[in-house]
Amino acid sequence: DAFMGDAETFSDEGRCYMMGTQFKAPEGHVVAAADLSIGAKVLDIHGIERTVTWCRKLCKTKRLLVDLWTRPFTVTGSHRKVVPGGGTIEAKELNQADEVLIGGECQQLLRVTKRAKLIEVMELEFEDDATVEVHATSILTKG
Repeated sequence: DAFMGDAETFSDEGRCYMMGTQFKAPEGHVVAAADLSIGAKVLDIHGIERTVTWCRKLCKTKRLLVDLWTRPFTVTGSHRKVVPGGGTIEAKELNQADEVLIGGECQQLLRVTKRAKLIEVMELEFEDDATVEVHATSILTKG
């Protein structure tokens, strides 16, 4: 989908999560990206405990956000999504009818919208570049 501001410049720094994005913790509860730090533990898609190996809050700046519609889910444009076959693609490259993995199942994107917003985000990386599931929308991502 096209969006207003195609020629605009956005911060493409990091592979970032929205501050409220939630991850499953080994204890069974969910924890928000804003509450994670280096050394924190989350579960990957196989239920294996993984360590947060890099974490930093990025200041509020103009970022390209991409809304992925199977179940609404918003990410930064540079965020990697897992696609069928195990590969990844940056969210800004996704389009309507592309397929992504959600909860381990292949689902077609019903719509993709791109927009600018001044927003703080969390840059996270996981041990062994693990694929983790975020909740409640359950789309598979990599930090």
